[in-house]
Amino acid sequence: MFIANCKTSHSSPSPCGRELERGGNSPSPSPLKGEGFYRRDMKVTTEKMENCQIALNIEAEADELDKSINEAYQRMVNKVSIPGFRKGKAPRAILEQHVGKETLLNEALEYLIPQLYKEAIKSQELEPIAQPQIEIVQTEPVVTFKAIVPLKPEVKLGDYHSIKLKSEPVEIKDEEI
Repeated sequence: MFIANCKTSHSSPSPCGRELERGGNSPSPSPLKGEGFYRRDMKVTTEKMENCQIALNIEAEADELDKSINEAYQRMVNKVSIPGFRKGKAPRAILEQHVGKETLLNEALEYLIPQLYKEAIKSQELEPIAQPQIEIVQTEPVVTFKAIVPLKPEVKLGDYHSIKLKSEPVEIKDEEI
C-alpha cells in the first residue's frame, strides 16, 4: 500500500527523489551557520545508492591537510612529553620523530574528516538520519574519502480512502454489565 522514497527538497526524476548530478566545487553561497566560513577548495560528488542512501566522495586540497596537521601538532605538542624539551616547546620535526608521522596524520584526520563531512552535507543540502560509514581513500597529497549517508525515507500512501469497513453493531446483554 505504500512506497518509500528518499525525502528531499529538490525535484528530480531519480528514484530516491534527489538531485544527484551536483558535484564539483559547490560551496554554499554564504558562510555555514555556526561555522563562520566555507571552503572553496573542497570537491564533493554524489552517487545514488539503494535503500535511500547516497555516497559522497569528498576531496580536500593539500593545504587543508597541511593546516590540519599543524593544528594536530599544536594539540599533541602540549600533551606529549619529549625528553630534553618542555611541554609545548618541541619542534614539529622532533615531535614527528618521537610519535611518528602516521600518528600525527591520524590526529589531523580525526578532526578534519568530520569538518569536511559536515560542510559537504550542508553544501549538498542533505538530511542524514544516522552517522555515515566513512572510508578513507587517499590521504596524500590530497585527502579523499567516501561517506555513505543514510537519508530520511519519504512514505507515499496509496489510495486508502477507497477502503471501507462496515461497523457491526455491538449488542450488550444485561449479564455483561
